[in-house]
Amino acid sequence: MYKRGVHFRYQNIKHLHQIANVLIKHGFGYLVGRLNLLPFFSVHKQLNFFRRYIQKDVPPQSAAVSARLILEELGPTFVKFGQLISSRPDLLPEEFSFEFKKLQDSVPPFTFEEAKQVIEEEFETPLGKLYKSFDETPYAAASIAQVHMAQLHDGQNVVVKVQRPGIKLLIEKDLELLYYFAQLLEERVPDVRLYQPMGVVEELARSIRRELDFIIEANNANRVRENFAGDPTVCVPRIYAEMSSSRVMTMEMLNGISVDEVEQLKAAGLNLKEIAFNGCEAYLKQIFEHGFFHADPHPGNILAGENNRIIFLDFGQVGHLDESHMTHIANVLFAIIDRDYDRLVHEYLMLSYATIDVKVDDFKRDISDFIEPYYGQTLKNIPVGLVFLQGMKLMAKHRVKTPVDLILLAKTFVFVESLGRQLDPDFNLLEIARPYAHTLLKKRLHPKRLVKIVYKNVHEVGEMMKIMPRQLQLMAHKLMQGMVDVSRYQMAMLRLKRRSSQEMTLGIITGALIIGSALILKEQSRFVLIGGVHLGSVGLFIAAFFMALVLYSMTTGNK
Repeated sequence: MYKRGVHFRYQNIKHLHQIANVLIKHGFGYLVGRLNLLPFFSVHKQLNFFRRYIQKDVPPQSAAVSARLILEELGPTFVKFGQLISSRPDLLPEEFSFEFKKLQDSVPPFTFEEAKQVIEEEFETPLGKLYKSFDETPYAAASIAQVHMAQLHDGQNVVVKVQRPGIKLLIEKDLELLYYFAQLLEERVPDVRLYQPMGVVEELARSIRRELDFIIEANNANRVRENFAGDPTVCVPRIYAEMSSSRVMTMEMLNGISVDEVEQLKAAGLNLKEIAFNGCEAYLKQIFEHGFFHADPHPGNILAGENNRIIFLDFGQVGHLDESHMTHIANVLFAIIDRDYDRLVHEYLMLSYATIDVKVDDFKRDISDFIEPYYGQTLKNIPVGLVFLQGMKLMAKHRVKTPVDLILLAKTFVFVESLGRQLDPDFNLLEIARPYAHTLLKKRLHPKRLVKIVYKNVHEVGEMMKIMPRQLQLMAHKLMQGMVDVSRYQMAMLRLKRRSSQEMTLGIITGALIIGSALILKEQSRFVLIGGVHLGSVGLFIAAFFMALVLYSMTTGNK
């Protein structure tokens, strides 16, 4: 965590000076004063800043364009920051999101000698022993790493991703400044506090630090590769673990064409409709079956290969979905299909960190106003990605916090749908997604799974029953050790707490048994024990026994 102090002031004063100059240059000089940055500089420089600010004309472009130009000029960490928040509709007005999506890494490649040094330092082996051949000219370069083509000694063509020398130190310095600015914004610009600038920077720091560790990316790629093992429609490059580290990653070279290069795809004889379908299904499997999805979907990271298969590249950013998220996402799709506003609002809130002060009626009205124009249209004409993303925006408007993975999912839906319609005019995301959502919900409601859930809950409650009385006894023992005499009133309170905890746990078990048994009884032909007795009946009998214990405990509580 960032700590403000003398070390910060001396180490970053030059960078602060640069930032102040860039802000003034692009018409944001008022922020220099608003954030109280001038005390960092000498009186002479303060007067110079003031004179430049007064004389500086406001640039003709919009504030959003100016903000993008500022981030580009400030360097790779600030560009990454802009790219991150461009996909967060809960943090930025639409015009800023649109501009920040234009941010590109525009840095020159580093030299072959530097790349060679990084590789040899990581593996303590000469480059020639690692690779049969290594292309000295980088194939592509970005702010964090660049890519070289190479060949292994067994003849396998590979791609080698090498981290830019010194980038970790530079990014940490920039993050320190971002933490500082976020703190100033929260302290001095009250309107911004609702967006939690410190939390946003913390999220950026976590994301970019993970991106700096290529071992994490390699593990992500291996996981996706395993999930699609045996699937002929999806391909993920193999990672060579023995030639990969936190700063170098060697992966199989896969040939394909960017999915948005329509003319090239046609020239290669590929089927555009099949590519759209395979790409959509690949993401639906990740969302509804794997709970782990490629979360950086842009044409450079997704290729179409032989037999119209989808090739995924770059796994620095992934999303995670637990069973609860997957279920609610499926319900969102069915709510959109049924135009069920109440259900849609409920599922959105279940996906979020909603608080009790959320005005549900207002939220529902906004959702209704947005979806109303799509009433009466065919499912093909309902933009699922846009509806999902708009839901995230409305949640932000109503101060409902949304998990980052769901923001990534909304962005993914938008990309999949946009690409699908570009490749196939008849593309219908809802129709393709419906069977996946239906299968997921069917699995969630299967009696065997429900029995497992009930058993797990009963087991956990049983363990709690074992622990709580002991804990209360221990508390009573410690209390008596510190007192000469314990009043009858205090001891009665301890007994009451113990009794209340027992009654509560018995009540939880009873409720779980009743629900579980009722669900099991719905399966008339299953779960029949020896003698024709149904398992559900046994469960209800046990529930009745526990209920009797609770009632007995309550009626004897004052004795």
